[in-house]
Amino acid sequence: MEIALPGYSVWLRAWQVQVGRAKLYLLDSNDAANFPAHRGITSELYGGGPELRLKQELLLGVGGWRLLRALGIKAEVCHLNEGHAAFAVLERARNFMEDTGSPSKSLWPPREQETSLPRTPQWLPVLTDSLRPSSSNTLGGMPKRGSALPFTICWLLAAESERLVGDFYMAYLAIRGSGAVNGVSRLHGKVSRHLFRSLFRHWRRTRFRLAT
Repeated sequence: MEIALPGYSVWLRAWQVQVGRAKLYLLDSNDAANFPAHRGITSELYGGGPELRLKQELLLGVGGWRLLRALGIKAEVCHLNEGHAAFAVLERARNFMEDTGSPSKSLWPPREQETSLPRTPQWLPVLTDSLRPSSSNTLGGMPKRGSALPFTICWLLAAESERLVGDFYMAYLAIRGSGAVNGVSRLHGKVSRHLFRSLFRHWRRTRFRLAT
């Protein structure tokens, strides 16, 4: 499976693992069709700096959703764990536009089938993925390539404020692109409401559903 990034493409292998009655699909960039520098993109998690993490998140979010489509799997719910797979929001919107021919409403129907789980609060300040477009060739080119949404909308979905300035936050993209936000406990929900209060300042109270 080919994923086009600005200036080059990355080819992904897909592996299927049977875990009890469930099937687990893994994406692997270690393919001879890729440049040597790109074969290790999927070899580790949280390593190599923000640019590598961004490439991993693109391959997971975009590539993961394309794999499900290629396998004919129609997922009823798309669970975005933290911000790792947040680019699935934009890929699902693109698919909806292609299927229905409705670009103006491409985000909202898929959004109702997506749920986000924020990071564990004590790790959030350290591990929240953010990047400035001026420092990233990958981010600078990605939202303009094949997205159903205008670049400004893509950016605002991941921005901390309602202005086209500042960083691109993966967690914000996941939350704004989801119809529900889960907490793993009552305390996690309480702390997360405080951490992400800037996203919901027009709401009297943000509801974080408790995962069971």
